[in-house]
Amino acid sequence: MRPLRLLLPTAVALVALLATSACEYVGAPGTPRVGVAGDSMVHQTEAALRARLAPDHRVTVHAFNNAHFDQLRFPVSEMRRTGARSIVVAAGAPDVVAATHPQYGFVPLLWIRDVVAAAGDVPCVALVTVKENGVAPVATTKWRRGARTINAELRRQADARPNVVLVDWSAKADRHPGWFLGDGLHLNGSGEAGFARVLDRAADC
Repeated sequence: MRPLRLLLPTAVALVALLATSACEYVGAPGTPRVGVAGDSMVHQTEAALRARLAPDHRVTVHAFNNAHFDQLRFPVSEMRRTGARSIVVAAGAPDVVAATHPQYGFVPLLWIRDVVAAAGDVPCVALVTVKENGVAPVATTKWRRGARTINAELRRQADARPNVVLVDWSAKADRHPGWFLGDGLHLNGSGEAGFARVLDRAADC
């Protein structure tokens, strides 16, 4: 029992630290609070995204490479708790291949539902689709099937809730093949600017 008692204060402090770091809002005072949660796409675009959002919003971004939907539940719930008027969730690439598993492909879909539930009654929740087409074979040939599975669940969530909207990044990406690096997924400079514009508009749903 003693080791457990010693670890408990550390665990509480860690949770408090995560809660603080997940919701540090920066931007124009008195403007609506916006939270953005995502994977490497958002992480890569964070500087451009903050530059676009900050004049009209106070923004917090929680994004890191290879972030799965289940790792975004807590940050999204903290964005809700701290008064975000809109939350943009742009993730799913790390979950695409898992969504094709014949037995466990349903698990990422449950995680999506958990993230939407974590956002709760936030007035504007924007779910950004995963790029379906043109991703390099290094991501495996299952990519398109998995991305469509993820996107179908995002659409279901948007259709089921009046405060949730779908932002079709996949369709936008199809119209701008020059925005991407050689893997067909990550972005060059023009793509970062384009993705930031998409997320900026999503925050005002």
